Amino acid sequence: MEINPQIYREYDIRGVVDRDLTPDIVRRLGQGFGTHMIDLGRKELVVGRDGRLSSGGLRDALIQGITSTGCNVVDIGVCPTPSTISPFSTLIEMGDDGNRES
Repeated sequence: MEINPQIYREYDIRGVVDRDLTPDIVRRLGQGFGTHMIDLGRKELVVGRDGRLSSGGLRDALIQGITSTGCNVVDIGVCPTPSTISPFSTLIEMGDDGNRES
C-alpha cells in the first residue's frame, strides 16, 4: 500500500476519502502515530472528528491503529478541532489512575 506524500501538511493530514484516505491507510497512520507517542512516553490519547459522513469509519480505523500500539484512546466524538487540544493537554499530564502528576 502506497501512501500519497501530498496528504502530509504542516499541522495535519488531508486527502480525498477513499483515494488518499482509505481505512487501511488511516489504520497505518494510527499505528505510526501511536508508536511515536509511545516513544515519547505518552500513552493516553484523544480522538475527535467532524460531522462528515466519512468521519466515523476513518475514526474507527485510526483508533484501531493507535490502540494496536498499546496506547489508550478517549473518543470525544463530533467536535470542533480546538476541542481536541485541551483534553489532550490534560490527559497527557495525568497518571494512569486519573490523578495529575506532579
